[in-house]
Amino acid sequence: MEAVEHKLNLMELEEMSDNEQVLVNTNKLFWKLSEISRREGEKETIQIITKALEKDLDVGSMYIPMNVHDVKKCFERNSEVLPENTLRRF
Repeated sequence: MEAVEHKLNLMELEEMSDNEQVLVNTNKLFWKLSEISRREGEKETIQIITKALEKDLDVGSMYIPMNVHDVKKCFERNSEVLPENTLRRF
């Protein structure tokens, strides 16, 4: 079981610098990709997510690193409904 102190909420994410890195649950990225693929105007977000997931293909880990700017861009519409296991600190 992972320690609670590594969890990151959205308020803490908003206070972080855009160039810092956090860990993002890969399952949430796949969920987000399936959600936005049905909408127009999401090309940039789709590219961010697919680029992050491509880096993880060899590793297969539960969490992958992403910079804070990209995480904010990907989850800006779902900020109030993200489960607590979505984001982690390094």
